[in-house]
Amino acid sequence: MIDLQKDSTNTALLLDADAKFSECHVLKDDYVNPYNYRIRIAQKLEAANGPKNDWLIIKPVEDFLKVYESKDYNTLDKGAKRLMLSSLEIMANYKFNPLNSTNPDDLNCADGTPYVERVFSLNPNYNSASLNQIKSYCEQAGNR
Repeated sequence: MIDLQKDSTNTALLLDADAKFSECHVLKDDYVNPYNYRIRIAQKLEAANGPKNDWLIIKPVEDFLKVYESKDYNTLDKGAKRLMLSSLEIMANYKFNPLNSTNPDDLNCADGTPYVERVFSLNPNYNSASLNQIKSYCEQAGNR
């Protein structure tokens, strides 16, 4: 595991890689690999950043969804389907609890639930503890 807090060189390299992969979208916006790599880079940066939960992953996920969400899910290849479901899951978690709070007043079912529903409409057998928790909480809370 890279310790980005101790090594700013790694951070710079990862940010440079993210910028390079972003440039790939200009050439071919529906090429899934650069999106996948950008999301992985953001995950590494977030993991090294500790519990601050800056949601660095949101930008590459939104970029991916902007291109792929309008496509017919059934025509996507296996990798794109997997990235679609995990991206929607990330958005559900972010929209439901953007502050990573334990305070129920900070939770937002209205924004998170549509992403949860989208995942399960695309793949009813999708197994995700976080999505099941959001769904259960929002049903009990009356989708407030």
